[in-house]
Amino acid sequence: MPTAPYSLSELIGKGSFGRVYKARGIKSGQLVAVKIINIDNGDALDPGADTFGDILKEVETLKLLGSAGAKNVNIVLDVLLVGHTIWMVTEYCAGGSVSTLMKPSGYLPEQWIIPILREVAEAIYWVHRQGIIHRDIKCANVLVTEAGGVQLCDFGVAGLMETKFDKRSTVTGSLHWMAPELFNPTVKYGTEVDIWAFGSMAYEVASGLPPNANFRDISRFGTYLKHHCPRLEGDRYSPGLKDLIACCLVENAAQRPPIKDIQRHPYIFETESTYPAVSLSKLVSAYKVWEAQGGSRLSLFSPGGAQRDLNLGSELSSVADDEWNFSTISSLDQPDVSDSLHSVFVETYNAAAEPWAQPQKPLPYRRRQPPPNMKMPKAPLEKLFDPNTITNYQDNARSF
Repeated sequence: MPTAPYSLSELIGKGSFGRVYKARGIKSGQLVAVKIINIDNGDALDPGADTFGDILKEVETLKLLGSAGAKNVNIVLDVLLVGHTIWMVTEYCAGGSVSTLMKPSGYLPEQWIIPILREVAEAIYWVHRQGIIHRDIKCANVLVTEAGGVQLCDFGVAGLMETKFDKRSTVTGSLHWMAPELFNPTVKYGTEVDIWAFGSMAYEVASGLPPNANFRDISRFGTYLKHHCPRLEGDRYSPGLKDLIACCLVENAAQRPPIKDIQRHPYIFETESTYPAVSLSKLVSAYKVWEAQGGSRLSLFSPGGAQRDLNLGSELSSVADDEWNFSTISSLDQPDVSDSLHSVFVETYNAAAEPWAQPQKPLPYRRRQPPPNMKMPKAPLEKLFDPNTITNYQDNARSF
């Protein structure tokens, strides 16, 4: 089998059917993200699935956007068939997802919300312009580069519309970002579902949770939304942000504004000079300060953080020992956070977290002694879980 032209370095995320690695082109030296999808595993988890077809759909969607010169979209660079896996190579965003950058405080201040929403709205404009419905807009699917660029990613559930009047009927997306009409199987839907999801994402980045986060009954969620249309409430949010979210989270899809109107909302319209996208590089830097001081980092590409996989067979799986934390700084050589960095973090996250607090060193391990009334086991336990070891542990255990 020919050698893949990319060298994998770090595991940076894990989804339902695959993993995402930081990688570098062997010849070009270009830093990229490689999404590796196991075709057989995807189809085994869902016998009715067409993993290969889904991947091709995502690739074609991204190619369509790339050929159109779409802005703020994470473009696919290469697609390879390697054994029983597909390697999808995309641009690498070292800053991570917006949900990752929210981790230190749980939410983001509005000085960052404004440029993020403005740039995501620009991405949605290009997506809709090409007749595409994204169908999964949320903070976990918005990436930020170290330079402050914003990119919409994960087009795995995107739907194509042949004409601007076409409507879709397939129910897909993430529950708390889904528009009410998606829960009615008899109703066709269009790009309006992305407007609702955009409002839900704005709600999420401001409050830390998507709308109606405590309600999880999918069978009654559509009915619940009809009587509980989400609104962002609280004195710490500006009237402009509240109004933008209210404009998007309208129960009647026909009354939701198109993305062009969203872009002209006073909250984000013509804010480039006051809140430039490049300023987000400061947010990325502050996050790295927090991470270096012991903060745990969630997945860059998957909702809810990447989960551990205890069955990873390669050396690259070693990052899954605890959480996805890519810092190479040990607890013994943590750098001191200077007053200047301290002030940068306070200003960036509104002092909602304390990254300057040095993490405590782990206490030395001490073996727990058995209770006084328990006799010591007659057989050692060290090889209990070794299938090749003969032990009479089970028989001895019955006596206790």
